[in-house]
Formats: sequence, C-alpha cells, structure tokens
Amino acid sequence: ASALNIPAGVNVVVTPHATTLPGSGGITVGYSITSTANTAFAGIITLRINSTEGAVANLPVDLRVESRTPRLVANPGSLTAGMLRGAQTAVGFTVSNEGGLATGPLNVLLPPDSFFHLATPMPMPPMPPGGSNFITILLTPDTNTPLSEFSGSLLVTDGSSAEVAVPFTFRA
Repeated sequence: ASALNIPAGVNVVVTPHATTLPGSGGITVGYSITSTANTAFAGIITLRINSTEGAVANLPVDLRVESRTPRLVANPGSLTAGMLRGAQTAVGFTVSNEGGLATGPLNVLLPPDSFFHLATPMPMPPMPPGGSNFITILLTPDTNTPLSEFSGSLLVTDGSSAEVAVPFTFRA
C-alpha cells in the first residue's frame, strides 16, 4: 500500500488490516494523514493498494490542509434577550479558539448605545488553541430608553487575525 501525489509537509501512512484477500472478498484499509508544516494545500491525493499478482486499486482522496491560524467561535452564535428599562440584565456567551494557533489579547467591541457595558475585564489574555472564555454583557437601559428592538452585532477580536461577530437582538 502506498500514497501518491503527496504535497511537501504532509505525511500519509496507509495500513491494510489483512495480508490476504479471498476471491470476491474485501479488506479494511486504514490511513493516517498528518501535516508537519504550516502550509496550506487543497487537492486530490491517491491511496494505492496493490497485490502480488499485479491487481491495483486506486482511491482518490480530496485533501484540504489549512495553515494554522486562530479561529474564534461564539456559543451561542447569536444573542436574544429582553431588558427592563431602569434595570440591569446580564447576557453572556462563550468564545472558543477552535484554530491551531493562539490569538493575541482579545477585546470585545460593543455598539455605541449607552446601555451596553462589559462585565468581563478587557483585554482578555491571548487564547490558546482549544481555550475558551465566558463573556458577560450588562444591558442597563435607563427609564427613558424607547420601547423598541435593538439589533446589531458585537465583535470579539485580537485586532489582527482572529475575530468573531456575534449578532444580537435585545428588546426594551
């Protein structure tokens, strides 16, 4: 068993789970693909299985390797809440780094409405791959805030390569 058309920085190991194949039979073939370099690639590689009798089976595999970058994800992906005028409402979400590289220090950019406040201290420290942090927004509309729906987005960003927009709808 072998692999063909393998780009630089990618290792492929093909492992047949049997050494003999009965007539009209089948075997399981395992494979492992790892990236050893921070290089992007998209294309088709070929896993090849051959017999001592000369039979060859080629299996095309669509392969996509992404460069290691931070990738921020918010959960939930959007915020919806009611808020009482003259009172405080806390709304929160978790931001996680599902990428392969740490972020820089993170900040939350809020809309200019005067009743949005952060309870979570800023900036947050850099977030490693697999890391997460809970962010709490305090909604404090005064008694003169119109009874209305306020929609928009807030942004969690490290100021360069990592960011996630979190849409919101808040009703006074």
